[in-house]
Amino acid sequence: KDLTSNRKEKNLILEQMSLILLLKQSINCRDLKMASIYQIRLAELIPSAKDNFFLYLEMMYLHCQIRYEHEQYMESAQILNNLISICDQRSLQSITIPYYLFLSKIHLKCHGEVTMIMEYVLKAWSICKSYHFYYWLPECAIFLSKLHLKLNNIKQSLNLIQRNLPTILKKNNYLIIESYIILAKCSIHNNQSIAAIKYLHIARVWCSKLIKNDKAFNQSYIAKELLQEIYYFLARLYENINDQKNRDKSAQKMFDIMDKIENDSNDNNDF
Repeated sequence: KDLTSNRKEKNLILEQMSLILLLKQSINCRDLKMASIYQIRLAELIPSAKDNFFLYLEMMYLHCQIRYEHEQYMESAQILNNLISICDQRSLQSITIPYYLFLSKIHLKCHGEVTMIMEYVLKAWSICKSYHFYYWLPECAIFLSKLHLKLNNIKQSLNLIQRNLPTILKKNNYLIIESYIILAKCSIHNNQSIAAIKYLHIARVWCSKLIKNDKAFNQSYIAKELLQEIYYFLARLYENINDQKNRDKSAQKMFDIMDKIENDSNDNNDF
């Protein structure tokens, strides 16, 4: 009986973990119909926090991302606030960092009140420092840098990226691309077109490298959106320096990516 029970428990955990991985992949690809199917099945296996607390947190965090993609921002924010409250009750503040960052993303999408949003990001930053939990520091630095850009605090935005770039590079993911795009935008604000073009090409090379070496990133919508942004700014910059050939080439690549995003969206909606 004990062996049978242990085997069933192991199989249950394997199924739960497999569904979480599939759910993450669906969200990354914005395949929301498949994500909903995996979410329903996962909720059947983990009906409450009592069954498996940390897997429950993971499931609900993914659920809030699905709500966000469906533009149900209030519901998504409510889930995150509930998760933060549950963790605070158990003195698990150290794992609330991504929740505060996602709350920042929701509020930025809804109203763009930068002062309020910055409070959430600084809360996440403070938890990172307090618990010596530096895994999330690159995300915090990039988010803060973006907010400073919105406030036209170019120097603060630039300093944040330059100071944290060594840590960001260690992540070996799309945050590197975002960092170089921010450096390019800072250069644009400072009327340094050539420097901005250089940073955008570094971002493009990193994006191509990750697309080639990381299957999950290659299939994600983030890869396409980052490339679209890179080619958009390259086209604008080449226009500014009267380089018509490279402007047209960059603009065409941007339109190709936009068509790809639209086609992928239609494929998912036709499921």
